Amino acid sequence: MGAIVSADNLALLAVRLEKRGSEFYRQAAARTMEPELTESFGKLADEEAEHAQRIDALARELREASSNPEAAGEMKAHGCLKAFVEGRVVPNEEDIDAFFADLRGTDELLKKAINAEKDMIALLTGLKAFLGDGRSREVIDRLIVDELGHIALLNDLFEDLIERT
Repeated sequence: MGAIVSADNLALLAVRLEKRGSEFYRQAAARTMEPELTESFGKLADEEAEHAQRIDALARELREASSNPEAAGEMKAHGCLKAFVEGRVVPNEEDIDAFFADLRGTDELLKKAINAEKDMIALLTGLKAFLGDGRSREVIDRLIVDELGHIALLNDLFEDLIERT
């Protein structure tokens, strides 16, 4: 049986994942030899760090709202949330070197980054289900749009890579 997860805890999880995502993209930028990828990964790292700040502010609001029992949303955690926590979406700090060592090429890196962005959208969508109308939902909607933009950028980089090979 899954554990109960509050909206506040989901938001804190999203903050942690965005911070991991930022570090992931910084590592990717440092490890690639292609200037376009270095620039794009650096931009993505900055955006993920900014997302973490925005979600952190939202988490503070949710903590304040959770003092009102009617405002505190709850749900059962499913296997996908367990995967987020265990670092299968974005590698943990201690696993990141092994992650990059196991990559077979830039194409695989881009595919994994696209999948991580998709998973982040799934988490944000789950978080949004807890929120009432208003500013909190707007913050999550904006973050989802940003993550969709990341997927588009990564896909363009992937297609450019395929055309060059």
